[in-house]
Amino acid sequence: MHIGIDYGARQAGTTVACFYLDGSWHLEQVEKKKDADQFLINVIESVSPSKIFIDAPLTLPEVYGKNKFSPDDDFHYRVCDRETGAMSPLFMGGLTARAIRLKTIWEYSGISVMETYPAQLINILSLKEFYKKDLIRFQEEFRTIHENLPSEFKNWHQADAFLAWFSGYRFSEGNNKTYGNTNEGTILV
Repeated sequence: MHIGIDYGARQAGTTVACFYLDGSWHLEQVEKKKDADQFLINVIESVSPSKIFIDAPLTLPEVYGKNKFSPDDDFHYRVCDRETGAMSPLFMGGLTARAIRLKTIWEYSGISVMETYPAQLINILSLKEFYKKDLIRFQEEFRTIHENLPSEFKNWHQADAFLAWFSGYRFSEGNNKTYGNTNEGTILV
């Protein structure tokens, strides 16, 4: 069993975990002013997934592992960011640091943690026309791709958590696409 996570600011109430367990969909969203990281630690502990697919940077550009730098080094983007059009992990600073910390905690517990990017999945599935514009129509269109969806997304954070879950589903079916390189970090969709 795997979980998809849309990861947000620590107390904004935008972090959502999505999983399918015992024949039911679960969209668990943290409350505003509650610690999103502790919320996720509690969800993961109670559900015990084998894999987590999270929409958050989990590595830094490769240059930061070097002892010497060159003028040609990319200090802002990883290869996977450039390939998908994702933001730089450095731009997201604290969120990136928090995500890397959670990845470390979960991997010490034996859970695989992989980075995903819902916006790139939308490009692959050709659903850009409705994404972040019309939630109901987006869900109707997605149902033509995958019939078994949560009954209703209450907001785009829940939809993105589902898309992170769906990237995990594609991975389990061997249908995912991988961006970047293993030395620096990859994004799976």
